[in-house]
Amino acid sequence: MYKESKAMQYYLVTNDTYNYGTEIPLTNYEQPNFEKDENYHLYLIEMIFEDIRKTHYNECPSRLNALFLINGEENAKNIAYSMDKRYVYEVDMNAEGTSKEFDDHWVELCNKVSYETIKEYAHNYFSGKASDESKFFTLFNGKGIIKESIPFL
Repeated sequence: MYKESKAMQYYLVTNDTYNYGTEIPLTNYEQPNFEKDENYHLYLIEMIFEDIRKTHYNECPSRLNALFLINGEENAKNIAYSMDKRYVYEVDMNAEGTSKEFDDHWVELCNKVSYETIKEYAHNYFSGKASDESKFFTLFNGKGIIKESIPFL
C-alpha cells in the first residue's frame, strides 16, 4: 500500500523564490498546444496517471492539483541537487488536506514506453510500490505555507 505521511518536516524544492508566510500554489495542469509544446507527451502521461487514479485509487491525492513535497531536510537537499533546483523551503502543512507519499521514479520511467507500460507504472505508483531507484515525494492537496528557506549549496 502507499505510505501514509507522518508528522515530519516537509520541504519544497523549486527554482521559484518565496518569502516567509507565502502560500504555495498547487500544481495546475492545463492542456498544452500539442502542435507547439515540445513537452506535450508529459501532459499525456499525467492524464493517463490521473485516469488510473480516478478509476482505481480515488482516495489518493491527484498529481494535477497538489503540492509535491519531500519528507526530511537532507532528502530534500539531495533531491534539489539531483534535479538542479536552486531553492529548498521548509513548509508548514495545514491540518486540512490529504497527504500520501509516492515513488515519483515511476513517472520518470514513462518516457518512450507504451501506453500499457505507462498504465502499469501508474498502478505501481498509486499502489505504493517502490521502484529500483526510488524517489519519494509527498503529494499534499491542502494549503502549504513557506516557513523557512534552507541553504543547501
